[in-house]
Amino acid sequence: PNIDQLSYTAPGRGGQIMLMKSRVVRVTDFTITVHTSMAPFGGGKRVSESYITYTTIEEGTSTKRAHGVVLDEPADEEEAKERATAALLIEGQPDARAVAERTSAK
Repeated sequence: PNIDQLSYTAPGRGGQIMLMKSRVVRVTDFTITVHTSMAPFGGGKRVSESYITYTTIEEGTSTKRAHGVVLDEPADEEEAKERATAALLIEGQPDARAVAERTSAK
């Protein structure tokens, strides 16, 4: 996997139960990018966020293999922002989340 972005946005407390939410936000013929966020169970400020890209390969080789995954339409505005952020991160824009939020606000 390739870690496109990993950020810690707030501290978590020891022993605190965390809720992790993940969803696929970008696909190409050979890659799948997943967005994951973590926040305290029951509510609270998000403590971390990541975008990680996985490449599908043939088992036992390094030959890329098409996976056949197709994204549906975003379910809500937050998912649309996550997809836009992932696309910008892949293009190499480190401030991708801010750019995606400004773009979706228009």
